[in-house]
Amino acid sequence: MLMAEDRHAPELTTRYAVPRDDRMNEPYYERAIDLLAADVGDELVALDADAGHCYGFNSVAASVWRQLDQPRTFDELKTALIDEYDVSEERCVADLSELLEDFVARKLLRRTSGLAAR
Repeated sequence: MLMAEDRHAPELTTRYAVPRDDRMNEPYYERAIDLLAADVGDELVALDADAGHCYGFNSVAASVWRQLDQPRTFDELKTALIDEYDVSEERCVADLSELLEDFVARKLLRRTSGLAAR
């Protein structure tokens, strides 16, 4: 056993890396309000009864809203949409970014830090 006083002890230079899940720092999206919702075909009609606002979600927006029954990252949402629809990744990223920003601006969603979301 090496003692602290041992001047001939080898210098410990190895640093141990703690495995890091990058998703821990990735922001999550979560619903900011509860909406009363009804399916209309593959679309969704939703009502914010407190504010008196009614929303119509097309099939893509409805799919994203349904997935957000629990907090999800952008990549989780993107992967699900690419699996569900015949869309390129570039187009999906652009459209999903715009949709999420619209939801956030309308206060339907909030973006939270990865550590706080789950």
